[in-house]
Amino acid sequence: MRWGSEGELVGFGEFKIYEMKQNFFKNFKIWGENNPKIEEDINPSLEWRSWDNLNKNEKDKIFRIFQKNGWFSDDHNILSVIRYFDREYPNLNLTENYFLETTDYMLSRAAFKDFANIFFNEKENIVLRAISLFAKSLVYKLDLESAKSNKEVDKVFSRFDSFCNRFQYISEKFSLNISLTRNGFVPRQDEKIQKEIYDPVMKILSSPLWKPINTELEKAFVSFQNKDYAKSISESHNVVQGFLQILLHGEHGKNSSGEMGRLFAEAKKKDFFTENFDFFKNFFSAFRANKSTSKPRKSISSSEDALLMLNTVMIFLQHGINQKNSKK
Repeated sequence: MRWGSEGELVGFGEFKIYEMKQNFFKNFKIWGENNPKIEEDINPSLEWRSWDNLNKNEKDKIFRIFQKNGWFSDDHNILSVIRYFDREYPNLNLTENYFLETTDYMLSRAAFKDFANIFFNEKENIVLRAISLFAKSLVYKLDLESAKSNKEVDKVFSRFDSFCNRFQYISEKFSLNISLTRNGFVPRQDEKIQKEIYDPVMKILSSPLWKPINTELEKAFVSFQNKDYAKSISESHNVVQGFLQILLHGEHGKNSSGEMGRLFAEAKKKDFFTENFDFFKNFFSAFRANKSTSKPRKSISSSEDALLMLNTVMIFLQHGINQKNSKK
């Protein structure tokens, strides 16, 4: 006789059956699991690519994945997206079904048809505009404004975060070159960088205090997406400057000559950056001089240059926020 895992007394024969049941799932080996070569053979890795490089079948599969997980139905969120396009771009013929529908209770269904048409047939910038508008509609402005704690803010963002997680899954499985965060679309990163740096920083920056920084970051990300890498580097530099202004003075200030140098000097004097201070200061100064649009460039800016700048900015923001919190 022996004791089972839940405190029950079992006989020898019963114990053999119990042991077999316990060990099956632990010992049974799925063919090729955790074997990189076999995984690569089953699902060959692709270069990260833009939305425009997806084929029709892939877009159809992505749309169905969203729908199976409760998104993109003919509801008020879709309706708000199409109303935006109808108002802002009446000349582009993106809302034909919605525009022609005269019965109020059928407007949502008409808007869904227009949304699906955008999703399957329009170019990347229009599709990403539609998806980001949909994502934004999942957060209710009054609820966010009335939230008084991080827990309450997270509750307001719960549906939004769930949608972002689904998009991240799709981005990974279909090798898209973008990720969706609380601050909009950003260039896709290595998984470790995304989880340990981008996601937590974007979560903190969703606070109203950092709204000017979010605006500058969005400009840098859009320029990167549009392959204007020198401009993205210049806008990333503006992010650093604005961040230091809020960090040190509590508000976003002007972009005047020599401002960055004065801010770094003040930050050092106030002991805001105890580690890597000189690295950050020298890195941003050198990149602005050599790679941005602010001065005659010494070399052409590449996607690798712009991504390095963006990643370093995000690390800098994380470091600064942590230092700020440690001084409270």
